Amino acid sequence: MYSNLNDKFLSYYDYDNAQVRNLSGFNDTPFKTVNSEMLSIAKENLSNFCFFGITECWEESVRKFLSIYDPMLDIDLILATNIEKLKSTDPNKQITETELQIAYDLNRYDLELYVYAFNLFKKNL
Repeated sequence: MYSNLNDKFLSYYDYDNAQVRNLSGFNDTPFKTVNSEMLSIAKENLSNFCFFGITECWEESVRKFLSIYDPMLDIDLILATNIEKLKSTDPNKQITETELQIAYDLNRYDLELYVYAFNLFKKNL
């Protein structure tokens, strides 16, 4: 069915650079055609959001969200409800270095958008 593991890995991709596609409005762009112009539009659109959060900065994101939308809520109570622990990945399902590189290559614009978003988030705290 697949000529090698890389082909199998690629078969899981419906599309690349999902965040750039969504934030730029080019959701129906064919596979591997996201470009720097779409990235620029995504960055511009993101910079106009009144709020967005960063998963790795969950507590800061919640605090910022509440300061904008409902500063009367008890932030400590809300933060205490985040009791879900990170689940370790199944060691039998770990991704190879080759697969990781393919994912990076296919999502290079999303990675660039993430760096931009992270810096913008920290700047606006």
